[in-house]
Amino acid sequence: MKSCLAFTAVVFAAAFAPDAQATLKVRQIATGADFACALTVERDIKCWGNNHVGQLGLGDTEVRGDEAGEMGDLLPFVDIDSASSTTAIEAGSTHACAIFGKGVLKCWGGNARGQLGLGDQRDRGKLSGDMGANLPAVDVAPGHMVEQVALGGEHTCARLDDGSVKCWGHNDHGQLGLGDEVDRGDDSGEMGTALPFVDLGPGRLARKITAGLNHTCAILDDGSVKCWGHNFTGQLGQGNSFDRGNTNFEMGNYLSAIDLGTGRTAVRIDAGNDHTCAQLDDDSVKCWGANDHGQLGLGDRSSRGDNGGEMGNPLPAVATGVMLEPVSRVAAGSFHSCAIMGTILRCWGANDTGQLGLGDDESRGDDPQEMGFWLPAIAIGTNRTPVQVEGGWQFTCLRYANERVKCWGANESGQLGYGNCDIVGLDPADMGSALPFIDLGS
Repeated sequence: MKSCLAFTAVVFAAAFAPDAQATLKVRQIATGADFACALTVERDIKCWGNNHVGQLGLGDTEVRGDEAGEMGDLLPFVDIDSASSTTAIEAGSTHACAIFGKGVLKCWGGNARGQLGLGDQRDRGKLSGDMGANLPAVDVAPGHMVEQVALGGEHTCARLDDGSVKCWGHNDHGQLGLGDEVDRGDDSGEMGTALPFVDLGPGRLARKITAGLNHTCAILDDGSVKCWGHNFTGQLGQGNSFDRGNTNFEMGNYLSAIDLGTGRTAVRIDAGNDHTCAQLDDDSVKCWGANDHGQLGLGDRSSRGDNGGEMGNPLPAVATGVMLEPVSRVAAGSFHSCAIMGTILRCWGANDTGQLGLGDDESRGDDPQEMGFWLPAIAIGTNRTPVQVEGGWQFTCLRYANERVKCWGANESGQLGYGNCDIVGLDPADMGSALPFIDLGS
């Protein structure tokens, strides 16, 4: 395996060029554990970072983005299906999925628990001939189109055109929502009509879905939120630490909607490793679950949602600062969280590798007087507007209104896409206009 360290001093100056660099424009970004993908405005996909199980979809296991000469035009496009345009890309810990054409889904990368939904446990994307027309579409539900896909640690969920949800892959904690702990998609005869729909409750449909490391959440058609799977730190928001979805009589009407507060509903939701954040209808943000790094943004390290009396009105909204403009995006990374408010981006939680982009390694949100007015906005560049933020394992990526991307934080596998393995965000000089847009080619 190649080493990053021999190259960092050589490429550092070249990587940190002014942010006016020309590159392909991006309509969506997705972050995995230590890799990232971009969907261009031309509906093509490029991925970079770790690639040990083929998660970059390039027919090999070579890391991309950790050395000079690997990004830009030299970074290949992912071969999905040349006859169809891609509409969405999502990333899990070690796998990725794309929706293309008329709601067709294809997945590649790690497949140890059947998360690719192909009826086996063979990784895809690391061998020549794995991709393109040779990569089968996932048999989700005959007669239905996939409208959204959410990827967790080793499981995958799809929201279909009628608002129904199906999940497959790892299921040790009931994250598939099927009333057992049996993996799906790792053996033949488990997908398609044989794969049950998730029971969301009589008449209930899903508007949005998200997947954490071992849990899954959905915003339903009435704005309520239901979560299932692992619950050790209260990430399901049920006021206890019992898993849901792994035994009978835990889904459907038996699964209570999360108490978000009197009259409150959710409009956006994102799951981190073991915590969940939601943007509510009043543009406030509430987070619950694990909080050992302050990722809930409540000025302490106490988990929320694992004991009675912690959800609903008693759960404080995250103090994200002076809200001159409403929250437009919320994101949960592995141990940190972020929110976009107009032209401002703020992040809180773990910061040991600079993932908060504040020029130091101090966590935020785990002690009093670190949120609200005390939480600095991230220097994202002069006259720049953020539109999408995504959190990976100890790194963060931001898509701007000019359809370009910057990333900062951990970089041991080149997941920041700057042609080296240098951590970015630990020094104030790393950020702002000094941080270039990622070169994805022309």
